[in-house]
Amino acid sequence: ICRLHNFHLVDWESGPHKDNEALWKTLYPEKPVFGILDYEALILGDGAPVELLGGMFIEANATQAKRIEEALWVDKQLDVSTRPYGIVSGIDLQADITETISVNRTLPRFRGFRNILNWDEGAAVNMDPEVNTNRFLEDKVRANFKVMEAEDVSFELMLNPHQYQVAADVLDTVPNLRVIIDHRGFPKTIDQITSEEYWNGMKRFAAMPNVFMKISFFGRTDAKWENGATVIEKSIELIQLFTPQRCMFATNFPVDNAEVFGAWTMQRMVEAFNAIGKDFSAEEQACLWRETALRVYRMDLAAGDGLPRR
Repeated sequence: ICRLHNFHLVDWESGPHKDNEALWKTLYPEKPVFGILDYEALILGDGAPVELLGGMFIEANATQAKRIEEALWVDKQLDVSTRPYGIVSGIDLQADITETISVNRTLPRFRGFRNILNWDEGAAVNMDPEVNTNRFLEDKVRANFKVMEAEDVSFELMLNPHQYQVAADVLDTVPNLRVIIDHRGFPKTIDQITSEEYWNGMKRFAAMPNVFMKISFFGRTDAKWENGATVIEKSIELIQLFTPQRCMFATNFPVDNAEVFGAWTMQRMVEAFNAIGKDFSAEEQACLWRETALRVYRMDLAAGDGLPRR
């Protein structure tokens, strides 16, 4: 099985994530510094039948003031490996994003941005502690979606199910922005992935040909895996809705591996992905395992995209 994986690198000891130390102590207390070789060890170290092609770093919730620093730090970290990797950097869509785009454009590995926009009214802490409003309603955020479209970057969509409809309103205005919905739309419970709210939103997103889906982070929905069969079933339905050509399997290491989310190993992840993909054709499975990711992130491995500088 050849994979292009998604992952985070973190240094909350003295690096760009120190200002968000409390979050990372909750998400992954096992390693204050989680580097690229740690990630590769999680993928390859437990005997799972995986050939690691490379992967895509996804911003790791550095604070707004540290997001450019995080991108530069990660770029240096990736040089330690011999494999090709891309970078999806952090961005603050409430701000002027000119400098963030400009600096990231200097990094050959750069592919796109993520701004975690999950918001729940009354929550003590949202996924990004600095997000305290439903940003999809804000004029500056909506304008910056159009800036990203003009810049021809990708954008990772992180949100909660109750935000789907207003997010879809925003995406209607940027039909040429490549949007990747992270973690199956971030459903928190089994009830959510069987709800009308969830599927009405997903049907609206699926009608947009520029929107793609990551099948990932199962522990978010069912950490104890008491209803794993339902998570598998609904993941299959998502792929059928979006089509395999617009879906990709993804890891979320090191968060997948955290005890609070079920301590997933790569072996266990492969078993879940195989259960989801087994009835799709060989060509469709190739899309799920690698081809969709290569296309949407514009990673040309034959041309040497993402390789370390030597």
